[in-house]
Amino acid sequence: MGPDESGQFSIFLDEASALLGESDGKPLFDEMGRPSEAIDGIKRYLGELYQMEIFTRDFCRYLAEHNLFVPFTMHVNKTSDPINVAGCYVVNEDRLNNLSTERFLDLRAKRYLPGIYAHLVSLLQVERLVELKGGLGAL
Repeated sequence: MGPDESGQFSIFLDEASALLGESDGKPLFDEMGRPSEAIDGIKRYLGELYQMEIFTRDFCRYLAEHNLFVPFTMHVNKTSDPINVAGCYVVNEDRLNNLSTERFLDLRAKRYLPGIYAHLVSLLQVERLVELKGGLGAL
């Protein structure tokens, strides 16, 4: 999915792909050349992904502009060889907790609070995820 010549978002197909064929699978277009139900479903799904991408970009930009991110090195110890993953950023809880009421209400109005709290809780689960997956090599 991407913008076409007019700037409208369209679905693009790689007609040379081995995944496309005329005998198996669901038709992408009906006899009149109109998009099929399969294409409509794909279009809805890709549209939702695109909206989530925009939301995430705006979310991260807002947090960065308001100095809520800090660099973070993740330490994963539940492997035979502990690993440090550098280059990560996390929301600084102290800065979050010391926001003005106005800024906090702005976060709530933009619907950013659930993402912030999910992010903070998820940090506590990294080693558990590695353990469940069978080590970092499996990730």
